[in-house]
Amino acid sequence: MSLFLHRFATALGLLVLLGGAPALAHADALRIGIIGTGNIGGALARLWVEAGHEVMMSSRHP
Repeated sequence: MSLFLHRFATALGLLVLLGGAPALAHADALRIGIIGTGNIGGALARLWVEAGHEVMMSSRHP
């Protein structure tokens, strides 16, 4: 499995784990935590903030 596909699958799993998918069906804001501030974590955070959710990010290297 390529590194991109591995990261995509991880991000998708995180989305489902955090309940991001059901949030698309209703307007309730979620509090979402993301571990990792790389390309995928940053993109997910940006999209969730634009959708009106509260997002907190964490990284090993601040």
